[in-house]
Amino acid sequence: MQLPRQICGLQHLETLIIDGQLSLLPDDIVHLPALTYLKVSVCIAYPDGISNMKSLRTLGYFEPSKQSVDNVRALGELLNLRELDICIFSDSFPTMETHKDALLSSIEKLINCSLRRLTVLVLDSTMTSYYIDGWNSLCLSGSHLEQLHLHFPFPRLPLWVGQLSTLSSLEIRVDKLCEDDIAVLAGLPALARLVLWALHVPEEGIVFDSSTAFRALGYLESPQAGLIFRAGAMPKVETLRLLLGVHEVKTCGVRLAGIEHLPNLKMVAIGLGYSRVRSEESEVPIIEAAIRSFFDEHYPGRPTIHITNYLYMYDD
Repeated sequence: MQLPRQICGLQHLETLIIDGQLSLLPDDIVHLPALTYLKVSVCIAYPDGISNMKSLRTLGYFEPSKQSVDNVRALGELLNLRELDICIFSDSFPTMETHKDALLSSIEKLINCSLRRLTVLVLDSTMTSYYIDGWNSLCLSGSHLEQLHLHFPFPRLPLWVGQLSTLSSLEIRVDKLCEDDIAVLAGLPALARLVLWALHVPEEGIVFDSSTAFRALGYLESPQAGLIFRAGAMPKVETLRLLLGVHEVKTCGVRLAGIEHLPNLKMVAIGLGYSRVRSEESEVPIIEAAIRSFFDEHYPGRPTIHITNYLYMYDD
């Protein structure tokens, strides 16, 4: 795929979407004064001078390893940026330490300025620990973020999450979730959508009660078993999305307590995983029936139950 070498004549161009294989953007792209929306494929290198793109409101994707260090620093100068998608795919480049420091500095500047949505995907799990220390030291007290979607695991919930008072949508993964973390999340006054993944949870499960009520939450997604809802914990939740497994339900049942304490619940979407190695495919209909029976018993007549089956990836 090729773009014209000179596109600076498109002085009124506001939106540019490149959905194809391209290794480098034309140099002139940084001189489009009206460009507000730029969406490119993941592994594209930007020409030096992106700090000139002051009109940008939406930028994606930005892969740090494909950019010069100067451009990673310049990202933090795009102070009108409202939406940013970052993909970190590679750690095999010699200036990674400098890139990391520049990237985190830019992210902090943008979040404390005009950024409203940030999505970060780290593809290689071996890179996660390398970036964590920098993330944990961010100061986001000036944040106006509304959506934060971080697709890589933190050891614990970062302290700065509690500073995000305007956040309405959060997707985050943690290795260990504690009771105090639930209180921090519940303290976010605008939080309406939460996707929470945790590798290790308290022995008694994840308990939501009225002392740490989620006043604005309408959507909760968690793959964790052992969710416990107390009266008054989530008065506005309408959609609950869970991941269950055939083996788990056979062994432990549906580990979900207090579903009747969600007064506005309208939809429960369940991803039901099965293993061909354990010959579970034939048991899926039985487990589906058991799940529906559980909800009929604890919340008769409501909510709507939608179950989607999927094969565990490690079986392929």
